[in-house]
Amino acid sequence: MALASTASTAASAPAPSSTPQIDTHGVRLEALAEAPLPSPLPHVEIVEPAFGDVLDARLARHSSVRVRAEGVALGAEREGVLVSLDGKRPRRWLEGRALSLGDLLADDEDLAVGAHALLAVALAADGRALRGQTPQGKRALSQVSFFVGARPQAPTEFPAPSLFCLSPTGTSYDKAGAPLLLDVLAFGAAKPSVRLRVRTRQHAFELPFDVDRAYSLSGLPFGDVWLTLGDAPGPSAQCVITLNPPVEARP
Repeated sequence: MALASTASTAASAPAPSSTPQIDTHGVRLEALAEAPLPSPLPHVEIVEPAFGDVLDARLARHSSVRVRAEGVALGAEREGVLVSLDGKRPRRWLEGRALSLGDLLADDEDLAVGAHALLAVALAADGRALRGQTPQGKRALSQVSFFVGARPQAPTEFPAPSLFCLSPTGTSYDKAGAPLLLDVLAFGAAKPSVRLRVRTRQHAFELPFDVDRAYSLSGLPFGDVWLTLGDAPGPSAQCVITLNPPVEARP
C-alpha cells in the first residue's frame, strides 16, 4: 500500500485484519491485525515531569519535558517517539530540541489547575504505537500523571483514566478516500468504553471502537475531519486532520 504524502503524523494504514469492516456514509473502519513486537523492544521513559509532581500553576506551561529513548530512530518519517499531553495533538520527540508542556498545547490554551497525563510512546515502522509488552513487562511507552496547583486533599482517582489519539493528525496529501492509520491509546485502572465520533463537512456519525486495537480508516472526504473519543470532563481525545489531494493532482 502506498504511503500517504503527509505534513505531520498522519500515516497510511497497514493492511487490515480479516475482522468485519464497519461502513457508514462511505467511511470504512477496519481493525488491524496485531503486529509482532520488535526485538529488542525500544525503551522510552519520561524523565520530567515525574509521576506525582506538583507544578506551580504560574510556571507550569514553561515546565520542561524530558524523555529518554533508546533503540528507536528519532526523527524518522514513520518511526520515532510521539509525546502527547492530555490526549491533545502529539508532537515528535527530537533529540537535542527543548520541549515544554506549553509546546504540547494550543497557543491560546492554558494548563488548567488539576491532574494531567503525559504520554511518550515509540512507533513501529508502519507508524503504529508499540502498545504491547515483553514477558518481563518491558514496554516501549511511558505515561506519567502530575498535578498543576495544589494536590487535591480529597481522595482522587490517580492516575486518572486517559485517552490519547496519536494518528491521524495534521495535513495529508493523498487520493480521495485513501486509508489512514487510526491509533488511540487508553490508560487507567478501568479502560474507558468509548465510541468514535466522526465529523466531516457533510456528515456526523458514531462508530463502535475498541481502544485496544489500531484501525484502518478509509473513505474520508477532502477537507477537515474531526475524530473524537470520550466526553469531558471524563477521558477524551480528539484527532483533527485536513485531507487534500496530492500536489500533482491539483489543476
